[in-house]
Amino acid sequence: MVHPMLVPLAVTLLGQAVPTIPTRTVTPTVTDDPLLNPGMGIYYMTGPGERPDPEWWFLSECGSVYTRCHWSDLEPQRGDYRFDEYFGPMVDTWVNGLGKRLAFRVMCESMHGRTRYVTPQWVFDAGVPGVSHTGLDGEEQIDPVFWDPLYLDLQCEFIRALGEWASRQPWLEFVDIGSIGEWGEMHFGEHIPGRWTKEQLAETGFSEYKLALAYRRIIDAFANAFPHTRVFLNVGSREDINDYAAMRGLHFRQDGLTPSGASYNVESRLFPKYAFRGVQCNLELHSGYEEMRDNGWDVMATIEKGLTGPISYQNINFGWRLTSDTPDEIRRAVGLCARRIGYRFALTQVTLPGTVHARADMPSRMFVVQTWENRGVAPCYESLALEWALLGPDAEPNASVIGFPQTPTTQWLPGQAMDVSATMEVPAGTPQGDYALAVRLLNPEQPQAAYCLPLAGRDAAGWYPVTPVTLVPAAGPAEPPLVFDFEAPLDTVALPEGMTAQAVTEPVHGGQSALRVTGTCANTWNYAQISRIPLVPGARYRLEGWMLVTRLDGPLGGPYLKVGINGLDGAWITNESTSPYDVTNMGEWQSLSVEFDVPPEGLAGDLCIERGGLEAQVTAEIVVDDLTLRLTAGP
Repeated sequence: MVHPMLVPLAVTLLGQAVPTIPTRTVTPTVTDDPLLNPGMGIYYMTGPGERPDPEWWFLSECGSVYTRCHWSDLEPQRGDYRFDEYFGPMVDTWVNGLGKRLAFRVMCESMHGRTRYVTPQWVFDAGVPGVSHTGLDGEEQIDPVFWDPLYLDLQCEFIRALGEWASRQPWLEFVDIGSIGEWGEMHFGEHIPGRWTKEQLAETGFSEYKLALAYRRIIDAFANAFPHTRVFLNVGSREDINDYAAMRGLHFRQDGLTPSGASYNVESRLFPKYAFRGVQCNLELHSGYEEMRDNGWDVMATIEKGLTGPISYQNINFGWRLTSDTPDEIRRAVGLCARRIGYRFALTQVTLPGTVHARADMPSRMFVVQTWENRGVAPCYESLALEWALLGPDAEPNASVIGFPQTPTTQWLPGQAMDVSATMEVPAGTPQGDYALAVRLLNPEQPQAAYCLPLAGRDAAGWYPVTPVTLVPAAGPAEPPLVFDFEAPLDTVALPEGMTAQAVTEPVHGGQSALRVTGTCANTWNYAQISRIPLVPGARYRLEGWMLVTRLDGPLGGPYLKVGINGLDGAWITNESTSPYDVTNMGEWQSLSVEFDVPPEGLAGDLCIERGGLEAQVTAEIVVDDLTLRLTAGP
């Protein structure tokens, strides 16, 4: 029956003001340091016999080194693989000694090779046709017919063995395809005396179709053999081959950067089209410093031209002048490239509560609202996680939160600012006092990899201090729960068309009255909005209450309680819902509950009896009573 002392509840939702909590905003100092992250950066070209000076200036600018070798260096006889013997000294020097990563290309033809057989002699002895060329030293070289089926069989056999070995090398940064063409590039050196001629191509049965098929087979072999390693194809004018490599998950490289651009204009024509499809882009200078000077090519203009494309890697192959009597123009150009190449996640703003409490009886919550900007020239090609922590005097985390940003780091595109939020729980009993709020970037699948940010003060565990935080004692007891027992008039119920609400004295769960909602409705998400309630940003709440359903005619399931969370501007953010009423036990009081976290931008919640569907027409009679919203962790 209707309670005689209560009037019908209002049907409009009052737009009362919602209180906010004090915050403070920090603007971190962004540094100009080079970021030696995996998957990006400038790299230095070396050889197996080089012993670097640990004081060389460019070592602080590059995270990787790169080498090229011959197939005959690694497999002088069929099945006799010399991977460890060849790369071992470089690993000892560069990886173990200097902390760099290593990349390589295995070539099957190179006019620079001081050997008759860049491709091993046993390959030709097995029946692969060879063509006579002249190397740069004037000696004869025998090169394979790359589209010959037997050559492809033997090269793919080698690629499989190389991939199996490489899968066990944690230092490996990337691999180039070197199986076809001069130096493994997408040409045959036809413009160079002593190399392939059009007549030789015709005599060996060359066709564009055969070349495409050969490349596709090699691309497949690398994609299968190196499923977790970046593999680069040296791209050219063959769009069909380039595209096939991209579709198989490979990346693009071009060795021919000059002040006017890279060969085939890849930095403007090809790279932008594919870089945002997950294809990383890699450039190499056309020539060393001496030749650039002889050609009148400006060093800085060349590097800047490369950076107009979305490049992740740049080979700084200036030759010996990189390490001896280095001109200032090389230093400036290398420094510029190291500080702009790839992705560069700058933390530009952080907002957090003005006061964070140390509580003995319950956890505290601290939201961290961040703005990041990618100040590099390329996307990030890994979905990375962010971890925030409160570091104590011993630099160990006393509280932390880790997660993947809602917008993955692969979508933090150059020049774009990204808003990210996280909420950290400070455990009950954490001592009051001074802490450092710190952040780090990481890849959970590769915990050994170090990822750098343009911030100062990085420690050995990868933490960057952002701002001091002082945990202070709570001023008083925890905030009392918000209770809706419907013992007094409530004037903040909003109802869709067709529904009515009344305070009733029976049935009730406790006390003298309850709220009954009845009627027929459609094209609405809820049966009733009971009240708009203030919420503490970043806090954790528990909603619990009792519901009794006496009638439910329509295609929807049992109703449930929901808090629709809204932001400062009133815009909806998310919903937090209890489990639905079990309609197989209709007519009984049932307990419904949910524990939820308020997003850092959440300030208010709409407490509703939810339908669970929008369009369907439903006739319902629902009673709710003794609803309680309790703060279980707050700032």
